[in-house]
Amino acid sequence: MKYFKKNIGENGAEATFYLQEPNKEIDINRKSPVMIVVPGGAYMWTSWREEEPIALEFLGKGFSCIVAQYATEGLSFYDGKHDYSKEPISAFPNPLVDLAKIIAYVRENAEEWNLDSNSINVIGFSAGGNLTAQLGVYWNTDWLEKLVGKPRKKYQPNSICLSYGAPHMAKTPEKDRYRQTKKMGGSNMID
Repeated sequence: MKYFKKNIGENGAEATFYLQEPNKEIDINRKSPVMIVVPGGAYMWTSWREEEPIALEFLGKGFSCIVAQYATEGLSFYDGKHDYSKEPISAFPNPLVDLAKIIAYVRENAEEWNLDSNSINVIGFSAGGNLTAQLGVYWNTDWLEKLVGKPRKKYQPNSICLSYGAPHMAKTPEKDRYRQTKKMGGSNMID
């Protein structure tokens, strides 16, 4: 197994890699599927119990795993002694950009690391489930592609799984605009 950490983006996000390596005992040419684990923590921190323990479960099932520790202020920031007037680094869309950059980095290195670039899967827990839902909603938008600075195909997930997330918080701007227009009596928007 290859194990390492890498800083991602400008806000302090980090990815922890647990990569399967080809083995002649099993299959020297095997490309492993990938599971990107997105922990919860109320966007205040990333919860350890939804990081390494989850990654090790999937690692034992033949996946290469990456834990996406998107940037947060950290739990200690919310102690009442900090300046809360500034926009937090964990505010939307920063964690989404972090996650997209991690996926793009994995896909760009898939050949070198013997990963199946057609099996890059994302599982998110709690706030990480919300973030994973955002990825499912926004991965193909122009604005996210501009913020990530890479073609959207690089960070498009092959599948997503929400584990006790809050997917109703991930709305498309088009749907919101439709609801607002409908409330005002308009009917020219498509649902």
